[in-house]
Amino acid sequence: MKKEYILSILLIILSAVGAWAQGATGTISGIVTDAENEMPLEYATISLFSQADSSLVTGTTTNTEGEFVLNAPYGRYYALIQFLSFGSEYRNDIVLNAANPEIELGTIALSPDAKTLSEVEVTAQKSQMQLALDKKIFNVGESLARVGGSASDILDNIPSVTVDVEGNVALRGSQNVQILIDGKPSGLVGISGAEALRSLPADMIERVEVITNPSARYQAEGVAGIINIILKKERRDGINGSVSANVGYPSNYGASLNFNYRKNWYNLFVNYGIRYYDFSSEGYQERTYFTVEDPLTDVKHIETLNLNNRQGFSNNIRFGSDFFLNERNTLSTSFLYRASSGESAEELTYLNYNLYEALLNSSLRNSVEEETEPTMEAELNYRRTYEREGQLLTATFQASRESEIEESTISERQRGDLDEVFLRQNTINDEGEKSFLFQTDYTHPFGEEGRWEAGVRANWDENTNIYDVNQVIDGDWVFLDSLSNSFIYTENVYAAYGILGNKPGRFSYQLGLRAEYSDINSELLESGEEYPRNYLSLFPSTHFTYALTDNSSVEWSYSRRIRRPGGRWLNPFISQEDKYSVRTGNPRLDPEFTNSVELGYLRHLPFASITSSIYYRHTTDIIERVTTTIETDSFPIQVSMPMNLATENAYGLELVLNADIAEWWTTNTNFNFYRQIIEGGELEGYENLDLYSDTYTWNARTNMQFKIAKGLSAQSTFFYRAPMERTQGRTKALYIVDAGISKDLFNKRGNLTLSVSDVLNTRRWRSITITDDFISEGEFQWRPRTFTLGFTYQLRRSNKRGERPNREQRQQDNGDAEEMDF
Repeated sequence: MKKEYILSILLIILSAVGAWAQGATGTISGIVTDAENEMPLEYATISLFSQADSSLVTGTTTNTEGEFVLNAPYGRYYALIQFLSFGSEYRNDIVLNAANPEIELGTIALSPDAKTLSEVEVTAQKSQMQLALDKKIFNVGESLARVGGSASDILDNIPSVTVDVEGNVALRGSQNVQILIDGKPSGLVGISGAEALRSLPADMIERVEVITNPSARYQAEGVAGIINIILKKERRDGINGSVSANVGYPSNYGASLNFNYRKNWYNLFVNYGIRYYDFSSEGYQERTYFTVEDPLTDVKHIETLNLNNRQGFSNNIRFGSDFFLNERNTLSTSFLYRASSGESAEELTYLNYNLYEALLNSSLRNSVEEETEPTMEAELNYRRTYEREGQLLTATFQASRESEIEESTISERQRGDLDEVFLRQNTINDEGEKSFLFQTDYTHPFGEEGRWEAGVRANWDENTNIYDVNQVIDGDWVFLDSLSNSFIYTENVYAAYGILGNKPGRFSYQLGLRAEYSDINSELLESGEEYPRNYLSLFPSTHFTYALTDNSSVEWSYSRRIRRPGGRWLNPFISQEDKYSVRTGNPRLDPEFTNSVELGYLRHLPFASITSSIYYRHTTDIIERVTTTIETDSFPIQVSMPMNLATENAYGLELVLNADIAEWWTTNTNFNFYRQIIEGGELEGYENLDLYSDTYTWNARTNMQFKIAKGLSAQSTFFYRAPMERTQGRTKALYIVDAGISKDLFNKRGNLTLSVSDVLNTRRWRSITITDDFISEGEFQWRPRTFTLGFTYQLRRSNKRGERPNREQRQQDNGDAEEMDF
């Protein structure tokens, strides 16, 4: 790497001050095209050098129209224009001064390099990571996680995002994140978000967008921000698509089809994915109680060993069509159906010791859970454009229905005694969700860069949960009223928003206000208890951006967000993880409210993009699970219940680097350091609990891609998460290494990939829980090291030189990119 490049990186990370000291500047602009067909070349590189000493001054790349504009201080320069596998062009004697502050280079036609083209076919490949001030875009196509993986695996490879052992997604350390599909809530992440993401094949996903400080356009739900999963949908004319299949060890098999046909006035698309897995996991937990009454007979120490075998099978199909009624009006429909099932066989071994570490007793608990989860979703969209560019009207109606039935058979006996079964139980958890959504948005431009937006949204959700427990007592099956439960949760939210934005010169601003009225009710059918919640909330947002140069800018943003506790947090029924620990909901929970502020700096270099962000979140009534102990005649039981604590203050610094270190080596690296302070406050009935934590922690992820030879490449990913203190204990450090190699086949229409997930077999989640009564330490591994071999074949290879979407299609793409749920 050139010395100038290294120096530029250090200056950007340490300080943006130098970017202000530009002095008098001018602009240089032009258009880069293909000399053979006069088509614009996107991502062509323009490098500007000082004529005095040939040092690199600045650089940029062309947009979709082949256009570029860059700023430079007054002086004498020459420019180098380059595009992969094309001959280079120079423009000499470029003089910027007060008399000539604007230089127009006109059209620069690049000719294909005959020597290179005889060996290499030119393709325009999206970088795996694209950076902007307000969001990060992760293109799935080159990720190893897509081979035999799921949506959960994709998210676990994205900067700022982590996925824990239970499948819970966190953004910048907070699990309070809103997950959308194609910009809207979806049944794909409905009742059980973690399991749903694990059953969605990664190969159906085109890209993932991470928005850490959303504007008023977006739904206010999600304190940490929004993760938007974009499914594949080709927009070029003719037949396009791909088929893929994979095999893996331990058993992991899958296949997918992505098909698209576009012609004249209509566009048809189908995404289908099928997946089967079968693997074993293991873990342990050790509990030690601080006090016992009888040191000989009372339990002082409990060891629990966990062995689990999981099998899962899922089908996902999504199909739809776009009807281009005329050049201004488009009607789109889509339908989604998912059928997933699974079985989990768990064996728990309990070893109970007294104060003197003598074994008091041991038992073996077996449970088999069978689960089915069908999901259906239909959507209708209308889109109208106007003669004025940027003026747009959209409307969406969506309906979804999902059910999840879990049936478990549980038995427990003394260890070694196969005949004496002292517990036999059967549980059925029948959960269903119905959801309806309507929204409409209008965007109206004014002046050269201004626009205002407005929209309304309404969603109606109903979640029902019926939990039945039957147990063998004196040889007969008996229904247990005390453990059974029927629960209904309804959430209706009505919203409206308005946004005003403009861009006077290098400065741009966006001011927004969103209002949401929440009508929520929780009802326990057996007891007739109801817990209604009705409230109106305002959510202002502001975004200010200043372009320091054409390649660097700073942004300050603010937004207010909410977290409404869902049905699973509110439902007070008892979920027994094992005989010594249970979970329950809390119907008296209040919503969280968060004020979020972020200051960001973005810098584009000819070889890299760098963002740095400083952020702060202040949350009131934060929801945390609190663990307490209940004494029984036989043994103490841990009870985990969500409660509203007082406040959380989180401060953080995030750095993201996306760089081409060499022609054969690219990398994207993310580093996130933050401090989290939680104040428990006074909890009625739990005055003796000290729920306070102050933790400094960090995580880092780096992904590297290497071009080894023609059509042969390799990739590696390393992730590290530092220990983190919690209100009742801490989580321990975690590190993971993934690696893989891929080979292009059949003139690049096919690709064969071999990958290893968790190379060192270290993906083990370790935590410690400390209360006034006990200390508990545990470790669990959801899935062991996995080897996967995958093959993908393109029905029509994309983005060849000269094969570009037409202008109307590009406008359609850009409009869809901005059209997200508000």
